[in-house]
Amino acid sequence: MTKKVLIRLPRKTYVEDLDREITLGEFEKHVITKTNRSFSDKKHTIRPEILEKEPHRFERKKDEYLLLNADFLDEYKQLRRSAQIITLKDIGRIITLLGITKDAVVVEAGAGSGAATCYLAKLAKEVHTYELEEEQLNMTKENLKELNINNVHLYQADIYEKAKEHDADAFLLDVPDPRKALPQAIKALRVGGRCAIYTPNLTQAQDVINNLPETLLYEGTTELTERNWHIKGRVLRPRIQGLGHTAFLTLLRKVPGGEP
Repeated sequence: MTKKVLIRLPRKTYVEDLDREITLGEFEKHVITKTNRSFSDKKHTIRPEILEKEPHRFERKKDEYLLLNADFLDEYKQLRRSAQIITLKDIGRIITLLGITKDAVVVEAGAGSGAATCYLAKLAKEVHTYELEEEQLNMTKENLKELNINNVHLYQADIYEKAKEHDADAFLLDVPDPRKALPQAIKALRVGGRCAIYTPNLTQAQDVINNLPETLLYEGTTELTERNWHIKGRVLRPRIQGLGHTAFLTLLRKVPGGEP
């Protein structure tokens, strides 16, 4: 069954004193997972014979709707998640700086609810994910199943203690003490492979950098920030609510060691 996106567009009304139309409010969006059932938003009930149609535009009284087929991003935003996840803006930066392509083998440590796992797996050849907590591992499994992703290998293991030799192209490390996981990152990566360490605190990155083995080359640390803007008519201003700073990203690369 194809999932759908239902969007109720904001109403417009003519204001005589301004001699122009103004938009009231913002659009409302819902992802419909079961189109064979009626769906009710705050104003109307939409019947299955409408929801099962191909993408189109329709009206209910004075409200205008759009119906679209849901894509990966629509479905991704509906995933179950724990309190803290790697955000979309951060995932984009990680994918770019790790050079992840359709041929890449990726290792991830610290799955959480599997949000980053799902996005990495959608792009990479295969993903190997280590997560110690059973509850988080089960949530990751559910989210992978929901998105019909089957190129992820899950391991319930402590990345501080154990990792396989994956000859990986990229390694994403999102754990409380990343310094302790460096030996396993070295083991999992191929020579030339890249490692991104995602940390909420800069002191975590400092601890990593000050304890690097010679087989890991430090390439830099960047702050991940975002600023959303409100644009309406001639009004332009930054949105106060929403995310600003989320984390720091430290980049390493596995290089050959000294001569034996």
